[in-house]
Amino acid sequence: MALGVSSSEVTRKAAILIGLLLALILSAPAYPVSADDLLVNGDFESDTTGWHNLGGTLSISSSPIHSGSAAAQFSGSDATLKFIYQDIAVQPGAAYTFSGWAIKNSSAISEVYLQIRFLSAGWQTLVEMRSERLTSNSPDYRFLTVGGVAPSNAVQARFSAVLVPASTSPATAWFDDFSLTGPAAPTPTPTPTLTPTPTATASLTPTPSPSPTATVTATPSPTPSPTPSPSPTPTPVPTLSPTFAQPGDVVINEVMYNAEQSDAEWVELLNRTSSTILMVGWTLSDNVGSDIIPSLYLSPNSFAVIVASLEALPPDLTVTAAVLPDGRFGNGLANDGDRLILRDGVGNLIDAMSYGDDTYVNNPPCPHVARGHSLERNPAVLETGSAADFADNDHPTPGKAWYRVRRTPTPSPTPTPAPTPAVTATPTPTPAPTSTTARTATPTPAPTHSKTPTPVPSTTIPATGDPWIPTMAAALVLVGLTMLAGGVWVWRREG
Repeated sequence: MALGVSSSEVTRKAAILIGLLLALILSAPAYPVSADDLLVNGDFESDTTGWHNLGGTLSISSSPIHSGSAAAQFSGSDATLKFIYQDIAVQPGAAYTFSGWAIKNSSAISEVYLQIRFLSAGWQTLVEMRSERLTSNSPDYRFLTVGGVAPSNAVQARFSAVLVPASTSPATAWFDDFSLTGPAAPTPTPTPTLTPTPTATASLTPTPSPSPTATVTATPSPTPSPTPSPSPTPTPVPTLSPTFAQPGDVVINEVMYNAEQSDAEWVELLNRTSSTILMVGWTLSDNVGSDIIPSLYLSPNSFAVIVASLEALPPDLTVTAAVLPDGRFGNGLANDGDRLILRDGVGNLIDAMSYGDDTYVNNPPCPHVARGHSLERNPAVLETGSAADFADNDHPTPGKAWYRVRRTPTPSPTPTPAPTPAVTATPTPTPAPTSTTARTATPTPAPTHSKTPTPVPSTTIPATGDPWIPTMAAALVLVGLTMLAGGVWVWRREG
């Protein structure tokens, strides 16, 4: 064999090389951070850099961890809501997905969830989205994700991991491997400072001639005009395609129109399908005007609450919420009667209802309710198109189905009937049979339209599914290439 190298020696060295490459590949993190991740230190491997906390104490823990060598430990010992967060500039109209892993394993914690809050230039909350809530205890990390679309006037968003205490007892939650995907906001180009060119000053040169010489005034040099810098081309924002929905896929499930405060009105929507619906350009109208609902993702079989103002935002709300920009529905929902009409982004009717003295949609209309009560479907999935779908709820349940929380009434005692004296029956002669007269049939009222949902094409919120798959795929590819190169090398040595 050439160069005096045995085949077994070549094979041994190739095996060593392959083993080293495998060790290098498999030592990579199991959950790599995305290259387009917008968070700073989302894996908490750099202490708490980039993170802030409101309430509670944020620190770094080496156990339990989801991956790497560190995780965030968030503790508190009071009953106030607390969260860790990052404020990040966003592009209006762009979609963002905030994901991560959390441990909730304490009875002193009511719930843990992720939240996106899009903000205007004046720090006004435009729309708020929340992930699934962790309410049960488990020592294991569980995945959470929430997606949302930045409104047209949003300039930044607050991405938070929220801990809701159940008591004043000490409580701790752990977070790890957070990620935020979406387009980065364009960096504004600073306006160049123009430096003026100094004007030349004339100097007087004396002449030795005894005759006076006229003074020469120098002509000032013109100041050159600065060359304007070309404006940077903005990064295009991906166009969001709204989900195609059928009538009845999303319904108006609960309405708070007769609120204790005039600006505290809200409407609860329910996605009755098994697919996520991206609501872009959807509107809610009353008998006077229409309002565009801030774009949002509505998860399968989930609720979203549209509120007239921040004051109307229920403090214990745990579902997606959106705030109307002008602070009211139409010209304000009338207490004596009004209507609500839900349309998608191209104007198709999705759902409608009317109440009080308004018979535009329902005739008879849904019942009038007292101040502080709501009109709600009972059960939530009921949709026959009639006013009978709704009932007076004296304990409104924004973000929840009524049948899940409805109180069981205390049964009233049944009175014991008084004994009836026995009466001896007197035989009655049997009457002769008479001809039966046909009854006139009562006309059957026309059936109210029933909205049958049609399956909707799925619009899946981007989420971290199985992060180990890219790593393993890369490992297999590199192993195959390495073995091929080793085989070629052995063949050439032996040739």
